[in-house]
Amino acid sequence: PITIRSPIILIRAPLTAFPPLFTETVTLTASLIFQSILFIGISETAKDPQDVKATTTNKYKFFIFFNLVFKYTFFTLHIVEVIKNNSKKSCTFMSMQFKSVFGQKRLKRELIKEVNEDRISHAQLFLGKPGYGGLPLALAFIQYLFCENKQENDSCGECSQCRKNTSLQHPDVHFSFPTVQVISKTTSPLLSDWRIQIEEQPYFSLNTWLKKIDSKERKPIISKDESQEIIKKLSLRSLEGGYKVMIIWMAEEMNLQCSNKLLKIIEEPPEKTIFLLIAEAQEYILQTILSRTQIVKIPQLDWSEIT
Repeated sequence: PITIRSPIILIRAPLTAFPPLFTETVTLTASLIFQSILFIGISETAKDPQDVKATTTNKYKFFIFFNLVFKYTFFTLHIVEVIKNNSKKSCTFMSMQFKSVFGQKRLKRELIKEVNEDRISHAQLFLGKPGYGGLPLALAFIQYLFCENKQENDSCGECSQCRKNTSLQHPDVHFSFPTVQVISKTTSPLLSDWRIQIEEQPYFSLNTWLKKIDSKERKPIISKDESQEIIKKLSLRSLEGGYKVMIIWMAEEMNLQCSNKLLKIIEEPPEKTIFLLIAEAQEYILQTILSRTQIVKIPQLDWSEIT
């Protein structure tokens, strides 16, 4: 729309991304300059009142057109810049380092020691209630394991292995999580949603995840089809020549067929293969699965550690 203020014409671009003060300043300055040119031109070319009226109308039409072009040019340039910035942000994930995990100082020390002393259990169950940090701890642990330049208390966060883990794109780190079967029987089609969820908020619950992938909020499970995918992925050679890791989030959602199918590979995994199961309630996990894992209990966050 065009807003006429006194002799000043302001053209307001819809959804403008400029701050109001800057928008007004730029438009007002341009308006004043061309208002001056307008009246100078009229006084020089018009010979009678009728000519003044006709000339004024034509000049205002040109003036309105110029303002539109001027304003929308700035607007378009700004939108291009915003798109570029958003593209960069879409590839930027939260740090997967221990320093990004709230509290849990004792567990962090134990996990770091486990890697440095080369006594990593091939199957571990991170057990803790929602919000305690099971998934963030697992991600930080894996990044430290792969890091090429390990620090005393954390991964470096800068080497190629760290960057791949931070973007959740490491070819030897695989994820399994509950899915609504009518949407997808396996996790692969939902990996982009999974990465976005971790980027937005890595401390999330099953209910949060369900709302993200299914508007009807139907019950998600980890099915027999997913167990076949897990076995297939881990039977392949490591693409980076090191460890292969399978993170199973909300492991208690594995149904009976899935659990039974994974028993053998969890008990006798391929060389340099690690299972990290993350769960909130161990009573819903098959006992034969529990007996094959080292349980890492995640305590409630100590308020003094995060303030």
